[in-house]
Amino acid sequence: MKLLGGSINVVLVLLVGATMAGTAGATLYYQESVEDLRDRNEQLRQQNTELAAEVDEKQEQLATAEQRLRSLNRSIDTRQSDLQQVTEDLRKTEQELREAENELLQTRESLQTARSQLVQLRSEKQDLEDRVANLEDRRDRLESTNENLQDRVDSLQNRERALESQVEDLEGQVEDLETTNQELRTERDQLQEDKNQLQEDKEQLQEDKEQLQADKARLERELEECRNNNDSSSGSNS
Repeated sequence: MKLLGGSINVVLVLLVGATMAGTAGATLYYQESVEDLRDRNEQLRQQNTELAAEVDEKQEQLATAEQRLRSLNRSIDTRQSDLQQVTEDLRKTEQELREAENELLQTRESLQTARSQLVQLRSEKQDLEDRVANLEDRRDRLESTNENLQDRVDSLQNRERALESQVEDLEGQVEDLETTNQELRTERDQLQEDKNQLQEDKEQLQEDKEQLQADKARLERELEECRNNNDSSSGSNS
């Protein structure tokens, strides 16, 4: 009986020891699982914080890109308006240039006509003066004719002076018109350069606009990816 009782005690002791060891192992495993879960939750919170900061940064970049895009649109509209104005000024200047060239051509023709008339009048004056010289010895008999011829000579001289004055005025007009013509050509060339520069600016702004639109689309995609990652991380954390 004593042997049997001792054996039962040993068995009980062994059972109690095994039970306590199993309980301690389970408790240790549970503590390690809780600690791992806490570490994972902390990592997820850190990732969520980083993703939120990245989302805010992408949203700020997107807002900046949209603001610059609006500014570029306004600049393009301004350049388009300036280009239209310069084109209209160029058209008016070319019209004025054509009118000035026509007026210059007409003035030159008038000048040539006046010069021809002056040459003809001088020739007539010389002929009359020669006749006066030849008729001076006949003055006594042809005094009346001489007076008439002298009057005509005086009249021709007056006409000569008038035509000379007209020639000088026309020459001055030609010089003024040539100066105006050159100024208009210079203005036309400058306006053409301004038009070309505005066209280049417009094209450059259009390229910048297209680049910004591409950047905006890229930022929107990145923002959407960040939001999806954030949502995924939030779902995993839950």
